[in-house]
Amino acid sequence: EVEGFTGNPAPLLLFEPGAYKFNGIEVQGISTDKDREGGRRFGTNVAWVWKQAGIKIVHLGGLASAIDIEQKISIGRPDLALIPVGGGPKAYTPQEAKDALKMLNPKITIPTHYRTEAADPATCDIAAVDEFLTLVDGIPVRNAGGDTIALSPTDLPNEGSVIEVLSYNFGDGVSAQQ
Repeated sequence: EVEGFTGNPAPLLLFEPGAYKFNGIEVQGISTDKDREGGRRFGTNVAWVWKQAGIKIVHLGGLASAIDIEQKISIGRPDLALIPVGGGPKAYTPQEAKDALKMLNPKITIPTHYRTEAADPATCDIAAVDEFLTLVDGIPVRNAGGDTIALSPTDLPNEGSVIEVLSYNFGDGVSAQQ
């Protein structure tokens, strides 16, 4: 139960690695080093893996360290991967994101943690999604047309991979696509 939140069922806050089950969904939290210094600077990140509606999903969170072989085995091959791509001290650079994409080989990748038009490029220390997209040239890119995506197993590519870029919301009801 999460303090300050109510509801039925009560919200559940997951923040530690481990195996969890709620609302019929099994979730595996895999420990990774958040930073490029073995976790010495920012500690542990948790990559979350679960299967929902027949689709295996991995959310890498704010990950900057390379995925090691044990973590890769625990993750397996996801159908859908949410991968940070903008860099900075707590997330993959575009090149590191490309390396993670190559290692995980998901059917669909959703880039996360990148600079949008809402940020000032002079003061924002993360890259725009285009820097990642340029590096993965050859992988088809689709724009979801919104800030959500609905998928079923039949929507997954039979071969290869695709990158799905979601729009973001400025907070004033106006959306833009990167």
